[in-house]
Amino acid sequence: EATRLADFDTWKDAGVSIQRGETAISILEPGKEYEKDNGSTGTSFNVKKVFDISQTSSREHVTPRVTRDERLLLKSLITNAPCKMTISDAMSERLNAIYKPDEKTIFVRQGMDAPTIFRSLSNELAHAHMDKGGYRRNENIITAYFVSYVLCRRYGVSVDAFKFDSIPEQYSKMTTQEFRAELGRIRDVAGEISRDMNRVLEAQSREKKDRGDTR
Repeated sequence: EATRLADFDTWKDAGVSIQRGETAISILEPGKEYEKDNGSTGTSFNVKKVFDISQTSSREHVTPRVTRDERLLLKSLITNAPCKMTISDAMSERLNAIYKPDEKTIFVRQGMDAPTIFRSLSNELAHAHMDKGGYRRNENIITAYFVSYVLCRRYGVSVDAFKFDSIPEQYSKMTTQEFRAELGRIRDVAGEISRDMNRVLEAQSREKKDRGDTR
């Protein structure tokens, strides 16, 4: 939901201060090029700390975040899912949910609050959407993690549980072209899930409007 990003010094030079208690957003900035072992050219990426305009003292208009009913959000998340979902009593305490490609099913642990369910299911739904046959879950863990983060940000679910303290090794070895392709993949999967969700949210909105019009 960020609309205008800049680092601390850039905001300072513009006469704008960062609000107290704000946490920087970490982005990957292309660095120096280097030669890979296979002779091809790669690009290193550095973590850059930036702040969105909504985190500053700037008086420019900032669009407020839209919040929705938690139950409706969860309903929109699971209604058009491309796989089965089932509650499992045998889930490990370390897992909140897991997509198993061989069963085309997401298994979910009981007893979680709504934000945790949304984070967990959105992560596993990303795997389900990427599964086009012969799927290898371990090769797509980071991609699914970022998709879940994008969806949580988009629908107003807390992202405090996400950690981006270091760059995944697979990203640091990518060329610029490979990295852009990965960002496109994250965008596309998040977009697929969002479209499924929005069909439910829009239908609910129309139903609510129709009820209001009949009163």
